[in-house]
Amino acid sequence: MKKYIGIREVEATPAWLVNGVTYEKDGVVPRSMNRKDGYNVVYQGTSHKEWVPKEVFESTYQLYDTFYDRLSVEKSVLSERLEKLSSFITSDKFEDIVTDCEQRELLRNQKDVMEKYLQILERRIEKLK
Repeated sequence: MKKYIGIREVEATPAWLVNGVTYEKDGVVPRSMNRKDGYNVVYQGTSHKEWVPKEVFESTYQLYDTFYDRLSVEKSVLSERLEKLSSFITSDKFEDIVTDCEQRELLRNQKDVMEKYLQILERRIEKLK
């Protein structure tokens, strides 16, 4: 199984759901008009396994088959979070929502640290290319 990252790490295999039964895509699958595309998912640290529709799975998890992939996913997630934080800090709402001066300063410090972390990830990724 390939590893993916979402809210938590999972292992998943592309699979069909046919009449309530899952079939891995590389195996024998009965012909049916009621076949749904998705993944068999096993959650890390548990034995819980379930079928998840393809659209839900692919909007939640990102493939990381290699160390390079793992760093790229981490960079992507960090970039998105940094963009949201930066937009919030520069918005008109910032001082109305975060009324405590120390909390505003901590958020600005957090943004600075996230920017530095992003630079480090970019350098690590570049070295792997």
